[in-house]
Amino acid sequence: METGVQEGGRRQMKLFRKRKKAENVEIRENVIAEEMPEGGDQPGNRMLDECEQMIEAAKALEDTKSEYKVVTSYLNDIQLLEDMSEEEMAEIRQAAENVVALGNTRTEYMKTEKKINDAQFRQMQREEDEIPDAIRRLESSEAYQAAVTRDMRYLESEKTKWVYNAEALRDEQNFLRKLSIILFSVAVIVFAVLLVLQSIFAVNTQWIWMLFLFAAGVCAFLIYHREQNNAEEIRQSDRNRNHAITLLNKMKIKYVNATNAVDYACEKYHVKNSYEFNQIWEEYKEAVEEREKFQQLNEELDFYNAKLLRALRSYRLYDTKVWLDQAKALVDPREMVEIKHDLIERRQKLRAKIENDTRSLKDKRKNTERMLVDYPGDTADIREILNSIDRLGGL
Repeated sequence: METGVQEGGRRQMKLFRKRKKAENVEIRENVIAEEMPEGGDQPGNRMLDECEQMIEAAKALEDTKSEYKVVTSYLNDIQLLEDMSEEEMAEIRQAAENVVALGNTRTEYMKTEKKINDAQFRQMQREEDEIPDAIRRLESSEAYQAAVTRDMRYLESEKTKWVYNAEALRDEQNFLRKLSIILFSVAVIVFAVLLVLQSIFAVNTQWIWMLFLFAAGVCAFLIYHREQNNAEEIRQSDRNRNHAITLLNKMKIKYVNATNAVDYACEKYHVKNSYEFNQIWEEYKEAVEEREKFQQLNEELDFYNAKLLRALRSYRLYDTKVWLDQAKALVDPREMVEIKHDLIERRQKLRAKIENDTRSLKDKRKNTERMLVDYPGDTADIREILNSIDRLGGL
């Protein structure tokens, strides 16, 4: 209410400033015309200084009086509203209740934290028709990227498996070669021993020769067969590894294409993934609904504001618009009492200030009058200034 009073006071005081401006210009021109040069008449200079101070004091006094009138007008409006009957206040109170309720709802909405920023909202709004398809494309690209990634991991593991398998087989081949050398050396030694036993000691080694040759043949066959199998498995492992590498390279190309599609969509719509994209889209739809509700709320508030103004204007109040911000006082008597109390205190302070400023202005004027009695020069211009101050200050 105090803000409304101040605004009303400023509007009221503009009327007075226009009138005072012309008078003030004339006063200042007379003061300048009578101003003494340096080293001139000292009493004349003092009177001119006094006049300057009185002009400023008169202006301030007039502004205070204007504000006092405004505060009084607001108090008269409150008194008029308090004196109305219930029938007269019914329409005003009903409109005020709607204004208060809608105003509170509007305030709560303004306090609500936005889930989507303005830049995101504008982009969603510009491309609203394309967004659902864009979300589906991004989800499809991400799913394809994930599938390609899984395939790449599988092929990478397959490549590694066949590499390790070939290395293990080559290690086994080396071991078999070393084992062959060892067994061959042992066979040579056994062969020599048997020859010595048979030739020198005439030992019958026929069965030993048969067992020896059989064992040597079996070992040679097993080692040879194992080496051949290992060689074939190594070749197959290399073929499998090369095939996995070929497929892996193809998957990498697909991965790059899928990643480019995902990155392009994310960069275009300023999101990290389709989940965030879809979330922003849902928040945008909620924001659109909220804005529509807010627009409807504003339209309803404008309607009831206009209705309240029409109801108040029919009683010719001093200022009806101020009650749009103080509609709660038209509904809650306690609020009206508080506003009235503040205005009364303010008017009392303004009255005391007017009395003090008037008293000070009169004292200064009397002092100037006493100086005029002993002033030897022409006092017509000074008296004209004093008369203007009397009119300006209402003395």
